[in-house]
Amino acid sequence: MNLNRHERSRSRVRVALLSLLLPLCAQGQQGNEELPEALRNIPRAGESCKNDAPDVAATRTSRTAAAAPGLACMVTMSQVRGDIESGAILIVDVRQDSQHQRFHIPGSVNFSATSLAHKPALRGKALLLVGDGKGERELHAGCSLLKQSGFASVRVLAGGMISYLASGAPLRGRVPSAYELADLDAGQLWAESKFVENLLVIAGNAADYSDHLPYATAVNPLTPASLAAVLDRRQKEIKGAVSAVVLAGAPVTEETSYAALATAVAPVPLLTYRDSAAALGRFVAGQKASWTARARGPKRPRCG
Repeated sequence: MNLNRHERSRSRVRVALLSLLLPLCAQGQQGNEELPEALRNIPRAGESCKNDAPDVAATRTSRTAAAAPGLACMVTMSQVRGDIESGAILIVDVRQDSQHQRFHIPGSVNFSATSLAHKPALRGKALLLVGDGKGERELHAGCSLLKQSGFASVRVLAGGMISYLASGAPLRGRVPSAYELADLDAGQLWAESKFVENLLVIAGNAADYSDHLPYATAVNPLTPASLAAVLDRRQKEIKGAVSAVVLAGAPVTEETSYAALATAVAPVPLLTYRDSAAALGRFVAGQKASWTARARGPKRPRCG
């Protein structure tokens, strides 16, 4: 009985709404001047072709600006080695679990920088974030956000595992060489080139890379001394630190040649791209095609 009463009540509401809306629909193209105030700003069905979510975009932009990385969190291995050896600092290995299982720093814990925000018990501890030495921009941004959320002491090891391994500090597991760890693929080179705190260096024919890496510094011939000179000049220009030296176009095919170059720029880590300029060009072309497709979005009905 009660159910029937509710159903009749709902039916009366539907009829009332239809009696209100049908005359409005009949107005067709007459505009919305005569619409009730509450309905004037509602777009017609044919006008809903745009993404009406400015608040979401503004929020995303605000969060991106707040997470601007900089290098305020960066420390070198020599600066924290004493704390590591004494156990005064907790090492947080932010690499993937599979990488951590392959080899890791004794006593380290394996968490992503994002998941740390949900571990309030660690807020009062001194934390050292250690990545794989690549994509440091995101790690510095994560460090900034952790500090903003109340973590007392968070730092990022410059060069991550590459710097740690080069220092000779102990590691457990199947440990590769620093030469292997420092190798970049085309996508990683592209990402590193977008981090303005990096020094991007092109050895050999810099013109091959000019379209995709316009802000790179050419060095010819490439020697440990010439690479160190370029780094010194950049540090004086910006009056600050450099996150990493990223070297492309150089035939660094042996661990010994890499070690000599890495020693010349230490404690700034050295990353190397050993593939061709053509491989980078193919990657960038693929990225542009993907961006174009995303910008177009799914096929939409005509407006009107």
